[in-house]
Amino acid sequence: MIFFNKKKSSLIGIDLGSTTIKIVEIQRDNSQPQLVTYGLTEKSQIDNPQKDQEQVIKDLQNVITKARTVTDRVISALPASSVFSTIIELPTMPKKEIASAIQWEAKKLIPLPLAKMSLSWDVLPQPSQTDTQKAKKVRIILTAAPKETIDYYLALFKYTNLNLVGLETEITALRRSLIPNQEGTFMIIDIGVANTNMMTFFQSLPLVNRNIDVGGKTITTNIADTMNIDEERAEKFRDDFGLPTDEGFTHPVAKTVKFVLDN
Repeated sequence: MIFFNKKKSSLIGIDLGSTTIKIVEIQRDNSQPQLVTYGLTEKSQIDNPQKDQEQVIKDLQNVITKARTVTDRVISALPASSVFSTIIELPTMPKKEIASAIQWEAKKLIPLPLAKMSLSWDVLPQPSQTDTQKAKKVRIILTAAPKETIDYYLALFKYTNLNLVGLETEITALRRSLIPNQEGTFMIIDIGVANTNMMTFFQSLPLVNRNIDVGGKTITTNIADTMNIDEERAEKFRDDFGLPTDEGFTHPVAKTVKFVLDN
């Protein structure tokens, strides 16, 4: 990992979810990563974190203090729902012309004014092709995020007295953690409380990313309504049964989970 630039160093990874804040501190001693500490806290019930930044800062400071972290160096990830990512193809051209070409392509693909977005891009390695094909096209992964969201994260860590050394996307973080340098086609499904993010990768490169407004909370609410039970018990049923298998579709919980996932 590029942020471990000393022989012995540590980083705090911070996940700002919709209902929880999770942290983990990892130390790399020579070549082996080691767990230093971790923590989790429920976020205070607020309608819009970006309008109540002060409370989020208090929640973050609380979990940092309880976990007894030993470094202030932090890396975090932008939520997938806030990030636009796609692969584009451009004619082969000098490197100095690629940036301008990407700006033109981004205007056609991104539904928000580019002045309000922060763009990042990388040239992708070419798949196996003939020399003629290689000479015609170059593939680029384009990522864009609202500047307002990035500024929010920067301010959040600044006011928490944390040193933000890296800010990436959830897609990149999940890919690196779960399928590093793997050949073949993979799909990662990340079911959160309020949203589900589905990502398809080929040769460890992201191809498709979709975010839907259905998450664990939706499943819990449907189980509670179907079985006429409270949400606390419904959540336990959901966690005990997990995703339904072909053999388990007869149980009311499994039927409800399948209904939510199918619709």
